[in-house]
Amino acid sequence: MKHQNLPSIDELKKNFKPIRNINVHHKENLSPVKKLALWITTHVGSMGFFFVIFCGTVSWLSWNTLAPAKMRFDPFPAFVLWLFISNMIQIFLMPLIMVGQNLQSTHSDFFYLISFI
Repeated sequence: MKHQNLPSIDELKKNFKPIRNINVHHKENLSPVKKLALWITTHVGSMGFFFVIFCGTVSWLSWNTLAPAKMRFDPFPAFVLWLFISNMIQIFLMPLIMVGQNLQSTHSDFFYLISFI
């Protein structure tokens, strides 16, 4: 094959669509609520969030078990307020995490679809 017959880079670029970043395209098409759901899913699913919840729980239970009886605000053995707060966190975050996971799945499906077009 001779070098004369090879097309130039500019000629090759004319034959193909420009490359676009599908990650940017996907983020641009998300509504603010969906962006919030993804942000929560990303941060709640981190070890940092786990450590915050774990340290808060250990502190709460330690204080209300070991502190002088007059200073306890959620006394042993019931821990009603702690149970209420931890259940509310779970109830509110579970659907948000599921929404975020669905959005992440949509992104991966979109990536898969675009890669074949």
